[in-house]
Amino acid sequence: MLHRLKLVAVAVSILVPTLLGMAAGPEHSLPHKEHCVGTITTYSDGAVTYTGEGTGTQLGRYTIVGGHEVDAEGNIFNGVFISTAADGSTLHGMYTGSAALVGNGVARSDLHVTWLGGTGRLQDVTGIGDVVCTHGITAGSAMEYSTIGTLIRP
Repeated sequence: MLHRLKLVAVAVSILVPTLLGMAAGPEHSLPHKEHCVGTITTYSDGAVTYTGEGTGTQLGRYTIVGGHEVDAEGNIFNGVFISTAADGSTLHGMYTGSAALVGNGVARSDLHVTWLGGTGRLQDVTGIGDVVCTHGITAGSAMEYSTIGTLIRP
């Protein structure tokens, strides 16, 4: 009888934490793609800001505002953004990368983005991704980017 109680105690000590962990819910890794078109709103003294509208796998239709610094070698740093979905939920993050002229006043930026969190239905969502953006190099010029990444939903 004592042997059976020990077995039950061991089974309970294994099963209860497992069930509690399941109740809390595992993180979910979600593929995420975006496509956005927009405008460079400022481009001066190594600082760039932009706005845009796009569609994302996990965002749906969204708007974005952001900006970064760029040095003479085309290194992009201190990039920050906030995307706002049609329902008001937000997703924000940061990015770094590099830009290179491709001709006729057009550049290509290759970026690595880190999503740091969100609000609403995107509360506490994080993730990483890569962005390819073509854009002008003056204020008022067009930009267009595509993103491929993974979002983690707690």
